[in-house]
Amino acid sequence: MHIRIRKIPSITIFHDPTLTASKHALKILKHVSNLKKYNVDLIQDKKNPPEPEIIARIVHLLAPGDIPTGCKLILTEDAPKASTVEEVQAILARNPLLFKKPLLVDWAQGKAIIGEVSALSLTTLSFISDCTLQFLNIDTLLRKLIKSTASFRVVFCLWTIL
Repeated sequence: MHIRIRKIPSITIFHDPTLTASKHALKILKHVSNLKKYNVDLIQDKKNPPEPEIIARIVHLLAPGDIPTGCKLILTEDAPKASTVEEVQAILARNPLLFKKPLLVDWAQGKAIIGEVSALSLTTLSFISDCTLQFLNIDTLLRKLIKSTASFRVVFCLWTIL
């Protein structure tokens, strides 16, 4: 007889409570966590960047197969240019505040989202199944996330597909 222990998915959010986008991402995560069980690792450390191995993994997750793009995405706009993981690691070692937030990482599925996070972008992470989005209050979601009629049409099309 084998006992299979079911592992609860774990999502890491690198969070900055002073940023509106980061607060919004955390709020969405908390809302969705009520619908589906997963662990959230909340990291709010502004003084220390992630370990070099973690930085390298995140760069690869942000832009699979395109290291220069991953390097650009992980750094804030005012950071020096970097095209290699080593350059990013050196920049963040000198100034951890150049690490862009919010950043959500699903380590098990190998996916990451950085910057503005919406409920629709969270569907790409493993902890939200296709049907979970149906339980979200679509009216509230649309009011918060939709800025134009064209965007509404895109979201409505995505909603009907899901």
